[in-house]
Amino acid sequence: MPRLDSKLAASLLALALAAATGCADSSSAPPPPPPPPPPAAFPVITSFVASAASLTRGASVELTAVFANGTGALSPGGPISSGTPVSVSPAETTTFTLAVTNADGKVVTSDVQVTVVAAPLVKAFTAAQTPLLAGGATVITPIFSGGDGSIDNGVGTVTSGVQVKIAPAATTTYTLTVTNSLGASAAQPLTVEIAAAAPAQVSGGSLFVQDRVHPGDVLNLASVASAAAPAPTVTWTLVGATASGATTGPVLDFQAPATAGTFAVTAAVQDAGGAATTLTQPVEAVIDASVVDPREPRQRAAAAAVLADGRVLVTGTLDVLVTDYSFVNNEATPPVHAAWSGATAGGDLYDPLTGTWKPVGSMATPRLAHTMTLLPDGRMLVAGGVGIAATNGQLARCELYDPLTRTFVPAAPMAAHRANHTATLLPNGKVLVAGGVSLNGAKVLQAELYDPATDTWSAAGTTTAHDTGAATLLPTGQVLLTGGAGSTGAELYDPATNAWTAAAAPPVVGQPGTSAALLPGGKVLVSNGGTTSSTALYDPATNTWAAAASRSVSGTGAVRVTLLSTGLVLAVG
Repeated sequence: MPRLDSKLAASLLALALAAATGCADSSSAPPPPPPPPPPAAFPVITSFVASAASLTRGASVELTAVFANGTGALSPGGPISSGTPVSVSPAETTTFTLAVTNADGKVVTSDVQVTVVAAPLVKAFTAAQTPLLAGGATVITPIFSGGDGSIDNGVGTVTSGVQVKIAPAATTTYTLTVTNSLGASAAQPLTVEIAAAAPAQVSGGSLFVQDRVHPGDVLNLASVASAAAPAPTVTWTLVGATASGATTGPVLDFQAPATAGTFAVTAAVQDAGGAATTLTQPVEAVIDASVVDPREPRQRAAAAAVLADGRVLVTGTLDVLVTDYSFVNNEATPPVHAAWSGATAGGDLYDPLTGTWKPVGSMATPRLAHTMTLLPDGRMLVAGGVGIAATNGQLARCELYDPLTRTFVPAAPMAAHRANHTATLLPNGKVLVAGGVSLNGAKVLQAELYDPATDTWSAAGTTTAHDTGAATLLPTGQVLLTGGAGSTGAELYDPATNAWTAAAAPPVVGQPGTSAALLPGGKVLVSNGGTTSSTALYDPATNTWAAAASRSVSGTGAVRVTLLSTGLVLAVG
């Protein structure tokens, strides 16, 4: 066997050892790392919607999201599942954000806005007066928010805080409905009652005929007047006298018997409802100089007012002026010097059907510069004034005239002595008295309310000075007080608050004897008194004054303006 070279042997041995070492290292090496996972699917929002884009505050809406490849969350809110609605009730308009996040933290978002509309709310719904007397009017005031307001029963659309005049013929329930832009509504009812008023007359009417006539007089007239409509039918019967014409109808013309004595005038009256009554009055035929012509009034009236049956009651005189008063215990003592001789306490009744006058019962207190106000029950309230003789000075005393008995009875006195004041019948049947002058010439600032139902007076706020001013009941139920000697302001009385607020100042300084008339359009024509001829128009809707045409003739004191049925205004004075 050939012998290997030593160098070659060493090389082979080295190669063998190297190969052995390499095999050992290869068997002990770690496995390679696994490949990275594939990226997560990107999140997707398919839809995000609200069941309604708008809602009324307090209501709820559903939010629905459809998404994939992630988890959902609402802001504001919380987790949300795909396809499952979530109910929300935001208090204000809100933008909701949907965020969907995948496993890699990738986020996609979508927004939905929900508009919140204020809820309709009725805060108050009131009437200035209730109950009302038949034929009366009042104002109702709606106060609301969150929508448009309307009132049923013919009222229509209304504005919050703005009064609306109503004059229901019967007890009526009015409903205020407030509706927002989404159709949500709130409602509140208000019942305005009509109270039954006491009858102003006996059934069918009242008989008017002179108590005393001369024997053989012709053209004696009797009448039956009634506040009822239609007028009742009247059939006349005479015992001891002779009819000069028809014995049916509201007026009878008759001749007195030729000899002195007593005879009777009888009227059988039947109203439209079938109710009947018989009215009888004895008449004395007497030869006496005191029997006066019934076509001439006994006195000049200090005050006059129309009764419910159309007749006119006049009381007091303007024939007397007393000077040098001295006052004791808030009542004037008899005068030291009398330039004239005193007002009377008597009253006269004028019948427009016959054009004749007839004396009625006397007041307990002689007076002038007083007021007379027809009450809803047909009685007449006589208030204040200036007394003469033993009751000199401004009076707090009041009386009530009863048309059924044609007599005066005492009524509760006012708190303040006053004359030259105003008296206004309010829609609720109460009487507002304001202004005037008191003892020693002091102006009366305290207004008062008379309640015929209880025969009581109560305070009604304070005004500025209005001596011989004018008061006008406005369609809103408020009362405008303006004018009078030296007055520079005007005020409004609100029955709902029993308080006065300043109105715009008239364009001229007031004069004694201011008068006012409510015009058909709701404005007030005010005629200045004194010797002026100026007039002005007040607009309650804008609380503004405008000059009106001057009267063609200046007055000499109180100039009365009266609205006629034609729409014209008559000024007398």
